Amino acid sequence: MGTILSKLSNYYLFKWSLSEVFGDNEPEVHEYHDFWKLIRHKNGYRVSGDLLSYIEERFQHEDKWVGALRKTRTPLHFIYGPKDPVNPPPFQEFYKQIIPNPSIDVLPAHVGHYPQVEAPKQVIQLYFNWLKKIGYLKEIVFNN
Repeated sequence: MGTILSKLSNYYLFKWSLSEVFGDNEPEVHEYHDFWKLIRHKNGYRVSGDLLSYIEERFQHEDKWVGALRKTRTPLHFIYGPKDPVNPPPFQEFYKQIIPNPSIDVLPAHVGHYPQVEAPKQVIQLYFNWLKKIGYLKEIVFNN
């Protein structure tokens, strides 16, 4: 169904559905237009239904995907927006229970599913802090 609907999508449906996952810092109109331009590039919107199949697949493949996260030797860190309707609270507690040595930063309550758009300065600061903590960066200098 999503595959058929994605082919019929237009800017207004796209904006409406995307706006549902943002917290209180919803993008401005020109940003929605930019997102729409990106998804329209090379008809990308026509496969969005196929891409969104991961929502169903994450339940089907949960053991396999979570198992891979549990076993990885790659350092993991999660920067979480608690107003995320896709992974609502108590997601952060679930993450801490299933991931060995969990590393997570929880942003303010108003941040949703796209923290890199809703709180970009905070996200980059937290990300660089984590890279420094695990030894990937020696020094971080921010000039506001």
